[in-house]
Amino acid sequence: MPKYIPQTRKQLDFYLNYDPDIGAFTWEHDNYGRKAGDPVRFKLDRGGHPIVCLRSNKLPLKNLAWLWAYDYWPTHVAIKHVNMDKTDLRIRNLVPRNLATHCTHPKMHGWAENKNMPVFPISPPESYLYPF
Repeated sequence: MPKYIPQTRKQLDFYLNYDPDIGAFTWEHDNYGRKAGDPVRFKLDRGGHPIVCLRSNKLPLKNLAWLWAYDYWPTHVAIKHVNMDKTDLRIRNLVPRNLATHCTHPKMHGWAENKNMPVFPISPPESYLYPF
């Protein structure tokens, strides 16, 4: 668990700027060889999600985008990507997991919570209606 997590948009704006239309983060101030206005360079975690080091803590950029847009850190909800591109950080592409499972994207989130039946957002094929 990171030691520092910005809890409000005001705290986040001290370090980063965010453009919700293109999903890009830039640095707010010059520090540690970074120039104000430079794009934030990120690394990918094991799951392929972009992360950034902020005050010596690795934080997921999708959560920082969510914090910027809605002014709260998503602690009890997982943020998913509508178009399945984990580097696409536009705010319209980020949805909470409980809404993402009902999305109309056919490849989104292959299994339901109980892991027994796949999620079919539109309608399941007939082979899954009568599995016996």
